[in-house]
Amino acid sequence: MVYQRKQVFRPLQVTWETSPVESAKVSTLVKEMGLHPLVAQIMVRRGWEQAGEISAFLSPRLSSLLDPFLLRDMDRAVERLEFAIKRRENICIYGDYDVDGVTATVLLIRFFKWLGVDVQYYIPHRIKEGYGINKEAIDKIVQDDCTLLLTVDTGTSCVEEVAYAKSRGLEVIITDHHQPSEELPPAVAVINPHRADCAYPFPDLSGVGVAFKLIHALSKTLGVEAKQARQFLASQLDLVALGTIADIVPLVGENRVLARYGLEQLGRTTNLGLMTILQLAGIQNQRVTSDNVGFILAPRLNAAGRTDHASVSVDLLLTDDGLRATELVRYLNRLNEERRRLEGEIFNECIQTIELRDDADKEYIFILQGEQWHLGVLGIVASRIAERYRRPAILLDMEKDLAKGSGRSILGFNLHDALKACAPHLISFGGHAYAVGLKLARSNVEGFTVAMQRWACDAIEGQDLNPRLQIDADVSAEDMTLEAVHAMAQLEPYGPSNPPPVLSLRGVELLEEPRIVGRDHLKLECCQHGIQISAIGFSMGHYLPWLSGCRQGIDVAFTPAVNDWGGVPSVELRLRDVRPSLS
Repeated sequence: MVYQRKQVFRPLQVTWETSPVESAKVSTLVKEMGLHPLVAQIMVRRGWEQAGEISAFLSPRLSSLLDPFLLRDMDRAVERLEFAIKRRENICIYGDYDVDGVTATVLLIRFFKWLGVDVQYYIPHRIKEGYGINKEAIDKIVQDDCTLLLTVDTGTSCVEEVAYAKSRGLEVIITDHHQPSEELPPAVAVINPHRADCAYPFPDLSGVGVAFKLIHALSKTLGVEAKQARQFLASQLDLVALGTIADIVPLVGENRVLARYGLEQLGRTTNLGLMTILQLAGIQNQRVTSDNVGFILAPRLNAAGRTDHASVSVDLLLTDDGLRATELVRYLNRLNEERRRLEGEIFNECIQTIELRDDADKEYIFILQGEQWHLGVLGIVASRIAERYRRPAILLDMEKDLAKGSGRSILGFNLHDALKACAPHLISFGGHAYAVGLKLARSNVEGFTVAMQRWACDAIEGQDLNPRLQIDADVSAEDMTLEAVHAMAQLEPYGPSNPPPVLSLRGVELLEEPRIVGRDHLKLECCQHGIQISAIGFSMGHYLPWLSGCRQGIDVAFTPAVNDWGGVPSVELRLRDVRPSLS
């Protein structure tokens, strides 16, 4: 399709927001805690002022993890599992097909194997079966003589399916973290920190986080020697961190503890599958970061569930055969390339659709539809659309009489609540505030779109929908030293509620013409005060038309990073936005 780009949403519309910081508070933290001045400024700007709270945040401890029995129904789940283990019942782990569900499934399998208990597992096919428990799967599990089904990262919304399992003589224990409806399934136990009647102090655990709580509680109840239990639990934190970071839950509180220690465990992992991914990606024996999880590990493990079957990733994380691990990782790499191709095609089609609409800038939510779109990548594309245009986005694949899809949202807009308000138009839906899946009749798409636009208008009207960027500190090129960047690494791991620091350099000169490298990445060579510094903007190729031929100074917003290319470390700016210089 050939079209003339209208640039409905120009990259230069991003609003940079800063707030004043009391220099005395910064100086106090530098003096009393020995913090690097930039770290101290970032902490103060983000509302951290008490030394004790800052110390707990920068140096989280496993000892701060909460008692798993504070979770509602944990006692009932543990009691039923203990009974099943003693009676040698056949137990089936039922997981979701994303990284959170896969890692939770593997975590439980490894735990039961460690106890000497054989279990089965079942993960539904994303396209053929969809999310959640289904009756056909229940029939198969019953045929395999299982009497207890233990779900991870799924099941809270499956009221009818759990009732069906019960009628077939299959008891169910649910561990999940998705938003529950008013009616809970008739399960033996429903462990979900989001339950209205659950008083657990930290409700934002991932699916694998809830599963970790379960095996912690089980190890206590089964009388496992405390030292052995601690060693095993610590050895599995690489899986917990992987699922937690990949599921984009808030990286504060318990999640930060699990992610921090889990990343350390990833750096020395003994999991052959993870070791092989890291080795083939060229980051073996290095410090593993949340970026490594987000851009290397998670996409490869997710690719199986999106374009084939998630059991490929489960097999990889369970294998003890080096040749098999290499074979599976290479296969996942090929699946990931195919996923990227599909994602790029659908994303470009969506961009064309949006920018050809005369009233696109007046829409409060984008509901886009296509023929033969691959369901496995629609959530990723929706997320990219939402991030680029700061609008919630829902993508629907039109297939015969049905429309199936995924949606992603923005801060301040609860997409799950929106679907709930428009439920009469839907066959089914699920998810949480920022990520949903849905299914509806093709004939209802138009009515659903109108209803969602009205609901979004009421929720968003009057808000400035242009992207807003919080600037943590204005700096100069002299400030961007390796020492400073290493000091800011104390703030990792990054994720929701703890984003990477965003700094700004103002009055920067371009030393050469901007160019595109790799897959639509913007590359700049900059200079300020005679200091040269390189910058890269991932997926920011749409900035090039404005920057090409630019002879005026620019301001850049960025997250600093260390580039080790060629074995010589240097500071690199990871761009977040570029605009004409205001200084």
